[in-house]
Amino acid sequence: MVHWNGKDVPKELHALPEGRYVIESVDAAPGLSPDEEAGLEQAIDSLR
Repeated sequence: MVHWNGKDVPKELHALPEGRYVIESVDAAPGLSPDEEAGLEQAIDSLR
């Protein structure tokens, strides 16, 4: 995810190789599936 001020090229884009890219505005992140949620919970628990 890139946060953009609307005029300056974000630093995250400077490292990309030359080519064509699609950038899409996202107002809200999509929800996680139950499996994705469980995987994140397991990852968090493993860090503790």
